[in-house]
Amino acid sequence: LEWMTNKDNNIHSYKNGRISGNTKLSIPDLKEIIEALKSPNCVIKELANKYNVSPLTIHAIKKGRNIKRLAYV
Repeated sequence: LEWMTNKDNNIHSYKNGRISGNTKLSIPDLKEIIEALKSPNCVIKELANKYNVSPLTIHAIKKGRNIKRLAYV
């Protein structure tokens, strides 16, 4: 055990693959989704089906709400 800030703990967790059990998307998945969303032909519902998440999750990623983890990569 060691003392660290919450931010440092989160960074350590992500670097060591300890992601919340509620997380359905991996960091590579998030990166792929973000790249796919840049395409004008992208359909949110299709992305949601591909990654087994709701369209609201994809929409939140598009708006930048669910990508905090990428800052730690």
